[in-house]
Amino acid sequence: MTDADPLRPARDPELRQALEQALAEAGPDYVPRTRHLTPEGAPKYLNRLMLQPSPYLRQHAHNPVDWRPWGAEAMAEAAARDVPLFVSVGYATCHWCHVMEEGSFDDEEVAAVLNRDFVPIKIDREERPDLDQIFMLVTQIQTKHGGWPNSIWATPGGKPFHSGTYFPKPQFLSMLGAVTEAWRTKREDLLGLSEHLASMINQHLAAQDAAKPLGAAVHGQATSWLVQAHNQAEGGFSNGTQFPQEGFILYLLDRWRRMGDLKALTVAARTLHGIAAGGIHDHVGGGFHRYAVDVNWRTPHFEKMLYNQARLGRAFVEGWESLGDPAFARAARRCFDYVLRDMTAPDGAFYAAEDADSARPDGEMEEGWFYCWPAEALTEALGDDASDASAVLGLYKAETIEAGPIAHLEPGQPQDWATLDPLLERMRQARDARPRPLRDDKIIAEWNGMMIQALAIGGAALEEPVYVEAAARAADAIWAALWREGEGLARLHLAGRVSGAGMTPDYAQLGLGCVALWDATGEARWLERAESLAAEMITRFADEGGRLKLAEADGPLGPVYDAEDGATPSGES
Repeated sequence: MTDADPLRPARDPELRQALEQALAEAGPDYVPRTRHLTPEGAPKYLNRLMLQPSPYLRQHAHNPVDWRPWGAEAMAEAAARDVPLFVSVGYATCHWCHVMEEGSFDDEEVAAVLNRDFVPIKIDREERPDLDQIFMLVTQIQTKHGGWPNSIWATPGGKPFHSGTYFPKPQFLSMLGAVTEAWRTKREDLLGLSEHLASMINQHLAAQDAAKPLGAAVHGQATSWLVQAHNQAEGGFSNGTQFPQEGFILYLLDRWRRMGDLKALTVAARTLHGIAAGGIHDHVGGGFHRYAVDVNWRTPHFEKMLYNQARLGRAFVEGWESLGDPAFARAARRCFDYVLRDMTAPDGAFYAAEDADSARPDGEMEEGWFYCWPAEALTEALGDDASDASAVLGLYKAETIEAGPIAHLEPGQPQDWATLDPLLERMRQARDARPRPLRDDKIIAEWNGMMIQALAIGGAALEEPVYVEAAARAADAIWAALWREGEGLARLHLAGRVSGAGMTPDYAQLGLGCVALWDATGEARWLERAESLAAEMITRFADEGGRLKLAEADGPLGPVYDAEDGATPSGES
């Protein structure tokens, strides 16, 4: 191998040995995620991501793209070669990340350009939410939208100057060529743009003042805005793609409890009914997909994230407490049961996510295949009962995706759960014989804290001690694995490897989980742990202005703050 070959860069002997050892340690059952294999079935390419614990980064360890993790080594190489960085941000269960990998990053033509003209970097957004925050703001500023995979072009020092999200191969090659030409001929323009973007982002992140009490007028405005944004026909807060927006629901339920605001309760209840009935709710196995691509909640984007289970499980518990609707209690229980059955590690901690894509019988990956019910699959699972299940679950209706029909109910219609639930259980057992979607086995402190809180609150409200016990077991597992006295909290671990310093949301959410366990059990140790987390968080993240930084270490543009709540709440809030 020589430096002249962009697909086979030279490796120093120590790095080569480390990569080959990591591949050998993956074991005989390891399946490289690439179409580039030797006749013996070994991966043709191997890059530095093989040394990383993140499942997302390791997915790309055998691309012909010579990926590097974020860090000083990659920046030093870019400076030495006088080329920009190309930074791709995503996560292991992201459907469009997989699409761009298959179309571009596992393509030798694209890889040759990336390796020659850039230093390519991969970032797991779940591992580095601080970097994700910065790079997503860049994309939102430049393109007026955001999403993953997030594609960033930056100076060797890490300052972004251009961005986008998913690119099909032809557009991606064209963009790579345009950026390369601009770097050679209009570099001062790019450097000026990077400084301008850095200034805009820092102003945005620092725009908020320190926390202060919110008056009644602010709450009134927030409630009015949510009521006006509410989709009265379908529930939710959109007339297109529907995200659960759990924070909105929980806020509205809080306004009902505190103020008796009937409009707030009505909006929250209608939204919960839509989610509970729609295909975004996995009626067969329990739990919830990340969002629906249609307005009536019917067709999900099939990935399942732990944070959605935590937030929606809690929202259904609070909805049940507010209205006494047994459908809400059932949805919460089935969500929690799914997490305990399919998303729980041997030590009791909770895994991060399940993928949207799954393997068809021919071995090809397709979004939603695991969850859909073609007529023959339903008949095989239920026999003579298939027609009854099809009628109740809407499986006879026109399919909205190629993989097949998606189970859903009619919102607000009474159901004979005593008859339906045994059928759903038979369907679940039959479905479990299919190849499951990839599960991301990262254990993330923040997301575990959210799930611990939901289970503790839900167990107490629903009088289900098993949920409180599961929350306590998970909290003990996280404490043992990620907390070190005098060193603070780490963000995550995977297969025994601890990775990354804890950030504000890790401390905040685990602390709130411990408070919920104290409420549920009265055991003093939970309050003591919450106090330790709060004190450490303030010490590490409080700045002179009274705000809490997202991360202790600065990013490439300076201190990083949570600008607003996103898919998960701001740790600072």
